Amino acid sequence: MSVRRAEAKAAAQKRAFEEAEEEEKTANVEKKAKVVDATSFATYGLSEHMPPTAVHLVHLFSSLEFSLTTLQLYHRTADFPTIKAAVESSSKCTFTIQEFARIVTVYPEAYDLSFTKPTDNTLPELCIKTASLSFPKRMTTFCTALNDKLAEFLASNPTADDFEVPEASLPPAEEAMGPTPIAQLRSQEVRHAAAAAALTPLEQAAFLAKPLPKELEGLPSWLVKKVRTAEWQRNVLKNNAADGANDRFEATLPQLCDQIQAYSVFTGKTAFELDKLVQNLNKAPIPDKIKEQIERVAEMVPFWLTVVESDKTRVVRLNPKQRYPAVKQIISQSVKLN
Repeated sequence: MSVRRAEAKAAAQKRAFEEAEEEEKTANVEKKAKVVDATSFATYGLSEHMPPTAVHLVHLFSSLEFSLTTLQLYHRTADFPTIKAAVESSSKCTFTIQEFARIVTVYPEAYDLSFTKPTDNTLPELCIKTASLSFPKRMTTFCTALNDKLAEFLASNPTADDFEVPEASLPPAEEAMGPTPIAQLRSQEVRHAAAAAALTPLEQAAFLAKPLPKELEGLPSWLVKKVRTAEWQRNVLKNNAADGANDRFEATLPQLCDQIQAYSVFTGKTAFELDKLVQNLNKAPIPDKIKEQIERVAEMVPFWLTVVESDKTRVVRLNPKQRYPAVKQIISQSVKLN
């Protein structure tokens, strides 16, 4: 008898659960169908033939715009979890990332998308920033674009019942997290492949013809060749890195000269002890190469900057009679030629 009662109780609980679940589904459908009349947005030019699902998207866009404006007024970061809560509170509808992607499909230039910085405990979140257009203009633009998509759909379909806006491709969160270890390894492989490609047959033959180190003696020829080729690739990569550093050394000279000129104007002086000048150029592009770069500038434009010895110290002198814009142009042209 007790078993039957337990079974009856379990069956009753199951029915109650199913009924509650069905009521929740119905409530969600009613929420989504709250705005089904296109005339609600007739002010912004929305077509009266727009199907309810698309009108619902307009309703979400309107709530999204309102929420973004509110967050901006309170100087809050508009990451997607915050936006989702605000939109759902405003529209009384669910708002998912998929629905946001459909909004982006209709109005791709509406938002600047970025990510929050990831931390040890949090993943990057999508951030949404709007342009400076007014709300009515943005609503009108959205409705016009949606009308165009509906017209395009109706050109090949008899009714608008099946009209759906596809989801746009949103930027992946991996962009904010940086390359994965696997991606870094693949990048390294590409660099090695590029180094190998730089090896001409004659250079390869000359390199492999060098005396064989003792540690490689007795190994199979294919293995020796592989080891020697890898050694060559390392040398090429090292040389390429050195070339890149030299290029940056030259390319940042105009930027350093800007700082020297600004410091001269700020202090009202045209002569400085080299060591003190280096200390005060705290935004130099290559902090550990300031002295070398100043020496290089002195070689390029000695009529504007010179480095002289004075009382056991080195002094940088600027010629105030030279117009700095002309000096910078000469430096920039010299850098390009090099």
